[in-house]
Order: sequence, then structure tokens, then C-alpha cells
Amino acid sequence: PDQVPRVDPDIKAVPRRPPSDLAVVILFHDRINDIMNTLRGFAALKDIEAVTLYVSLDLPSMRDKLAASLADNPEVNRIVSRLLVMPDGYSPKLDPFHDMWLYKIGEHYRFAFSSVFANGHSHVIATESDLVPASDFITYFRATAWLLEADPSLFCVSAWN
Repeated sequence: PDQVPRVDPDIKAVPRRPPSDLAVVILFHDRINDIMNTLRGFAALKDIEAVTLYVSLDLPSMRDKLAASLADNPEVNRIVSRLLVMPDGYSPKLDPFHDMWLYKIGEHYRFAFSSVFANGHSHVIATESDLVPASDFITYFRATAWLLEADPSLFCVSAWN
């Protein structure tokens, strides 16, 4: 027999409007061409002004090279709100049994999220410097952000398939 689906009592009614403090953080290590292609992709988005865009760098020695590339590309430089640089020594020393690269990537994500949330953002979109956004990238996340507030069982919204 046909049954009416039950509504989960833990899902609360929330307005379906995009957050006003949405941030994008691009995690960057050392490939300047990749980050510049990614930033050009973001600069081309029609709704880029709806987000605060951060670039998080986990290799402080690349700061000057990245800053010079941004300065040489004003169309890209205008969309970067802030450069976050993970300080040397941010990650604790590891014993030889840890996978160093995997751990460092995890620490970079921790640093980036901590830094962006500390700036007062309620929602953060994370991407990496070798991915170019689709034309509806920001639209998609702005349209789905309310789900995170409505359903406590959700941890994130993903565009990965």
C-alpha cells in the first residue's frame, strides 16, 4: 500500500536563502600555473562577488612567488580577499611511522578551516589549486547551504562525484 513518507523530526524548518558570509578557500602548495588557472576560473564566475575568497598556502617559501603572480594578474588579484600562510612548524613533529604527506595535507585543511572560520564565516567551500570551477560552482553551494542547517545529520555538501 502507498504510504506517505514520514518527516524526520530532527530536520528543522530553515529559510532557503544563501548565507551572507560564504567563503571559498583554495588550498595551494607550490604549482603557480595551477593556482593561477584556478583563480582565473573563479574570476570568470558571474557571482564571485557573493563570496569571500581566500588562498591558503602551506609552503611559506612560495609566498613571494604567489604574491608576484597575483600582482601581475589584476583580474585575478581583485578577487583574492586574503592570503593565508601556514607558518613553519604549524604541524607537530611526526614519528617515522606516520605518512608525512598525508598528515601535512590534513594539517593544511585544519589550518585553512580554522583561519577562515576565525574570520567569522558560517559556511566555507574548500577546493584545491588544481581544480577549475564550473560556471555554477558558487550558485550550487549558495543554493544548498541551507541544508546544513536544516538537517543535523549532514556534515557537508559536496560537488565531487
